[in-house]
Amino acid sequence: MFDFEGSSEYVLVAFDTDSVVNIDSIMLKESDIIVAEKSSYELNVTVTPENATVKQVVFASENDLVASVSENGIITAVSAGETIITVTSVDRKISAEC
Repeated sequence: MFDFEGSSEYVLVAFDTDSVVNIDSIMLKESDIIVAEKSSYELNVTVTPENATVKQVVFASENDLVASVSENGIITAVSAGETIITVTSVDRKISAEC
Protein backbone atom coordinates (compact mmCIF):
# COMPACT_ATOMS: atom_id res chain seq x y z
CA MET A 1 0.00 0.00 0.00
CA PHE A 2 1.26 3.48 -0.86
CA ASP A 3 1.13 6.36 1.59
CA PHE A 4 0.81 9.64 -0.34
CA GLU A 5 -0.33 11.69 2.65
CA GLY A 6 1.62 14.92 2.86
CA SER A 7 3.37 14.37 -0.46
CA SER A 8 2.60 16.51 -3.50
CA GLU A 9 5.67 15.57 -5.51
CA TYR A 10 4.23 12.67 -7.50
CA VAL A 11 1.03 11.94 -9.33
CA LEU A 12 0.32 8.38 -10.39
CA VAL A 13 -1.80 8.01 -13.51
CA ALA A 14 -2.68 4.59 -14.85
CA PHE A 15 -4.36 3.84 -18.16
CA ASP A 16 -5.57 0.64 -19.69
CA THR A 17 -3.33 0.85 -22.78
CA ASP A 18 -5.97 -0.91 -24.88
CA SER A 19 -8.35 2.01 -24.32
CA VAL A 20 -5.91 4.93 -24.77
CA VAL A 21 -6.95 7.33 -27.55
CA ASN A 22 -3.93 9.31 -28.79
CA ILE A 23 -3.98 12.82 -30.19
CA ASP A 24 -4.11 12.74 -34.00
CA SER A 25 -3.63 16.45 -34.61
CA ILE A 26 -3.17 19.84 -33.02
CA MET A 27 -4.69 22.69 -34.96
CA LEU A 28 -4.13 26.39 -34.41
CA LYS A 29 -6.68 28.90 -35.64
CA GLU A 30 -3.78 31.24 -36.35
CA SER A 31 -0.71 30.78 -38.52
CA ASP A 32 0.73 34.29 -38.31
CA ILE A 33 0.13 36.48 -35.29
CA ILE A 34 1.09 40.10 -34.77
CA VAL A 35 1.08 41.18 -31.14
CA ALA A 36 1.97 44.70 -30.08
CA GLU A 37 4.90 44.96 -27.67
CA LYS A 38 3.82 44.41 -24.03
CA SER A 39 0.43 43.07 -25.24
CA SER A 40 -0.94 39.53 -24.99
CA TYR A 41 -2.83 37.15 -27.22
CA GLU A 42 -4.49 33.83 -26.34
CA LEU A 43 -3.92 31.00 -28.80
CA ASN A 44 -6.94 29.06 -30.05
CA VAL A 45 -5.88 25.39 -29.95
CA THR A 46 -7.97 22.42 -31.06
CA VAL A 47 -6.88 18.87 -30.27
CA THR A 48 -8.42 15.96 -32.16
CA PRO A 49 -9.98 13.56 -31.71
CA GLU A 50 -12.31 15.03 -29.12
CA ASN A 51 -12.16 11.82 -27.10
CA ALA A 52 -8.34 11.80 -26.79
CA THR A 53 -7.34 10.28 -23.46
CA VAL A 54 -4.80 13.01 -22.66
CA LYS A 55 -5.54 16.37 -24.30
CA GLN A 56 -2.91 18.43 -22.49
CA VAL A 57 -0.39 20.29 -24.61
CA VAL A 58 2.83 22.14 -23.86
CA PHE A 59 3.57 25.63 -25.23
CA ALA A 60 7.05 26.93 -26.04
CA SER A 61 8.57 30.04 -27.59
CA GLU A 62 11.66 29.74 -29.76
CA ASN A 63 12.84 33.13 -28.46
CA ASP A 64 11.59 34.28 -25.04
CA LEU A 65 13.28 37.66 -25.57
CA VAL A 66 10.73 38.39 -28.32
CA ALA A 67 7.64 36.63 -26.94
CA SER A 68 6.87 34.36 -24.02
CA VAL A 69 4.01 31.89 -23.86
CA SER A 70 2.27 30.71 -20.69
CA GLU A 71 1.24 27.15 -19.86
CA ASN A 72 -2.28 28.22 -20.90
CA GLY A 73 -1.25 29.42 -24.37
CA ILE A 74 -1.19 33.15 -23.71
CA ILE A 75 1.50 34.83 -25.79
CA THR A 76 3.04 38.02 -24.40
CA ALA A 77 5.11 40.18 -26.74
CA VAL A 78 8.29 41.19 -24.92
CA SER A 79 10.12 43.14 -27.65
CA ALA A 80 10.10 43.71 -31.40
CA GLY A 81 11.07 40.71 -33.51
CA GLU A 82 9.87 37.34 -34.72
CA THR A 83 9.67 33.97 -33.02
CA ILE A 84 7.96 30.64 -33.45
CA ILE A 85 5.47 29.36 -30.89
CA THR A 86 5.23 25.57 -30.76
CA VAL A 87 2.33 23.59 -29.28
CA THR A 88 3.22 19.96 -28.56
CA SER A 89 1.28 17.02 -27.14
CA VAL A 90 2.57 15.86 -23.77
CA ASP A 91 3.82 12.63 -25.34
CA ARG A 92 5.80 14.85 -27.79
CA LYS A 93 4.50 13.00 -30.86
CA ILE A 94 2.25 15.71 -32.36
CA SER A 95 2.95 19.44 -32.69
CA ALA A 96 1.87 22.62 -34.47
CA GLU A 97 3.55 26.00 -34.92
CA CYS A 98 2.65 29.59 -35.53
